[in-house]
Amino acid sequence: MKRIIFTLAAVYLGFHGMVSAQSGPPNGRPGGNMQKLDMTSLFSALDEDGDGAISSEEWLAAGVSERFFGMVDRNGDDAVSAAELSGARVPPPMDENEDGILTLDEVLSFEANMPAGGPGGRPGDDDDRPELPSGNDSW
Repeated sequence: MKRIIFTLAAVYLGFHGMVSAQSGPPNGRPGGNMQKLDMTSLFSALDEDGDGAISSEEWLAAGVSERFFGMVDRNGDDAVSAAELSGARVPPPMDENEDGILTLDEVLSFEANMPAGGPGGRPGDDDDRPELPSGNDSW
């Protein structure tokens, strides 16, 4: 149970820093050096039924991680609006061709190349990580 809680917390913190409405100093850590991109192409690719919102079903059918959906769906209504998506800030490596436009292909490529530990995490299995001392909940 402790391992599950730790894993969920690590995933949340990693993705929260990656798709965040806040930008921090460029320091190489999640949350720092984030940028806003044109999300029009991405929104159009994901909104399959054209109703002006991306449902979790549409999101997952496109092959994008559910973890990203949870971070972009700011109001928790199980749908991502154009405003929610355009308000997201992402790490510069997501925009592979550096044209300022985020596409579905770039998102899928970024996810495919992300380390197992998540954004900002280290590659490898969580089994390699030592147990945290009691009372210390940060790395």
